[in-house]
Amino acid sequence: MAWLMPLVLLLGMFRPRSTVALAGTVIVGRELYSFGYNSREGPNSKVREMGAYPLNIAEILMILSFGQLFYSRRF
Repeated sequence: MAWLMPLVLLLGMFRPRSTVALAGTVIVGRELYSFGYNSREGPNSKVREMGAYPLNIAEILMILSFGQLFYSRRF
């Protein structure tokens, strides 16, 4: 989460719509992950997996979007 907030702020200046969508996906994914992890099934919960996949994909897309933005502004 420490690296995500500055990334959201930087990307939000240049790509606000996609940043809001990806940040919202991260927030919902984190909530599903924590809810599933704290359930009776623990780390083996299906709800945890349902939150982990979109969470990780959205974070990777944000990193790639930042890299593409940095590359296009630099060259």
